[in-house]
Amino acid sequence: MTTNQDPYFGEDVKKFKACYKVHFGVEPYLSSMQCHQLQELVLSSPDFFETLDDVLQKMKNIGEFKGKDGNSYKPSVSFLLKDKNYSDLRNGVYDNRAAPTDNELTIEVGKMTEQERIEWLNSL
Repeated sequence: MTTNQDPYFGEDVKKFKACYKVHFGVEPYLSSMQCHQLQELVLSSPDFFETLDDVLQKMKNIGEFKGKDGNSYKPSVSFLLKDKNYSDLRNGVYDNRAAPTDNELTIEVGKMTEQERIEWLNSL
């Protein structure tokens, strides 16, 4: 339950940190602003703690994902605590956006023509 006290010391933050630690092995540092973002997420998503395990597991499984800009990103606590990102993770938007593994990348590069390989290498 959320109270008017500083959210940095609130029960929601403690529960979040404990759940995160189960999945990632470390307790995350949360800034005061992130604690407020967490509080807003909890208030806007009544089932936040019921869905948190699944969302953290998805985040862990992704490891890295390819952004729309083509760059690879690792989901972080800051990323997770943005309302839209939490919702997107929860709803499976990132399920198929994991960055390719080295093996997958090798297979894809192997399918390229020589010209495509040269263009691809020049784009890196």
